Amino acid sequence: MNSAKQHRRSRDGCWTCRRRKKKCDGTSFPCGTCSRLGLSCERDTRLVWEDDARREAMRRRARGLPRRGIWPFELDATESVLLDHYIQRFSKTYPTFSGPDSPFMTVLLPLSTRSRVVLNSLLALSGVQTWQNGSFGMGEGMLKMREKALRGCRMLLMRLYGPADVGSHDDVIDLFASCMLLLLYEKLAGEGEENWSPHLSFIASLCSHTGSRVFPSRDEGSQFLLSLFSYNDLVRSTSLQAPTMSDFYLRGTLSAMRQPGPTMSRFTFPNLNARISAGDATVTDADIAAWDGKMTWFPSFALVSTDGEDPGYVRSPSLSDGQHISMNPSIYQIEQLLPIHELTDEKIVSRLYRIAAMVYKRQKAPDIQLLRLLPAGSAFETTLLWPIGIVARELTLAYETQRAYLIYRLEALEHRFHMKHFSCVKDFLLSLWVAKDYGLNNDSSSVILLG
Repeated sequence: MNSAKQHRRSRDGCWTCRRRKKKCDGTSFPCGTCSRLGLSCERDTRLVWEDDARREAMRRRARGLPRRGIWPFELDATESVLLDHYIQRFSKTYPTFSGPDSPFMTVLLPLSTRSRVVLNSLLALSGVQTWQNGSFGMGEGMLKMREKALRGCRMLLMRLYGPADVGSHDDVIDLFASCMLLLLYEKLAGEGEENWSPHLSFIASLCSHTGSRVFPSRDEGSQFLLSLFSYNDLVRSTSLQAPTMSDFYLRGTLSAMRQPGPTMSRFTFPNLNARISAGDATVTDADIAAWDGKMTWFPSFALVSTDGEDPGYVRSPSLSDGQHISMNPSIYQIEQLLPIHELTDEKIVSRLYRIAAMVYKRQKAPDIQLLRLLPAGSAFETTLLWPIGIVARELTLAYETQRAYLIYRLEALEHRFHMKHFSCVKDFLLSLWVAKDYGLNNDSSSVILLG
């Protein structure tokens, strides 16, 4: 491992620029600075964290991860750049909960050290965060890795379901992980339903038909992958206003598959939204108000200990809150839900999701002033697309100022995260609003997987 002192210098970019104290764009290979100066652009993979405690946590949670970031596969220059980018940038900015304990590090990286298919899928995903000024800085490389990953998935399918049927449990997990990474790739690269939907359908089928073969021991890897799939299934459901492909949330068995104990409460946010999507007319505003506000159902929190207070915990609303909301459907004033001086980023997002659930149920436009309180740069900015996608559909021409703010926020998110799908959502909403203003149906065939 590199020292803590070295880590303070190890930001995005090549090591050549870092040694020479030059500004590096870090979005292409070779980088622009090295190309301009005629230097050799040096890239390698270095797993570094800010202090010894965090490095120790990484070693403890990611058993089997090679020392000094050396993968047991031969990597060319482009692959090394993409792997370094995933470790140093993607895994630290895309997950809501990031760091050495995030399953985006402790699960996906170890899987990529044993399976070239998982590694290729992970490298393809890494490339989606090189979007800038209308193009991908690593576009050719990410497409090449996607093609390799798809070929690898076909190979795993032949091992598992071919005449010989020689596949192992590891092959099932590798296939699950690769398909999930490719789903995220298609989604974050801004591709349409025709690209990401087959991955989600296949994973749903895999979970339904292989059951204990996929989750024989409910280990951390299976737990995270199941959470990642279930989250994206639920996002798809609310995006298309259709039932979920799986029935984990409706049956309340997701928590049972993740850990022993009571079944999932019918008042959790995922359960409530799955019920609304399935056409359950018994869901009330009081049910939504009864949700305790915990955000730990996000995949990056999947392995966080439930002992004590969860990282995303928000206190339960009082009964009077639920009654007040139920009797006054037009009420969205945030000071009536929680005093402003008590708001944290987690609580802002929790309240925003509560409002989104009510909007999803009522199909009625709200005030989005709560969104303005979440500061730029917050780790919870990655959670905004889901509520934006729900709320924005209901904004009529009378909400022109709020529309403009949403477009501004989407452009800021695109600039911060260097991901195309924020731009796709912006274009989708602009097209939707134009059709709505002219009293037309939006017949666009491109459905954005929001969230």
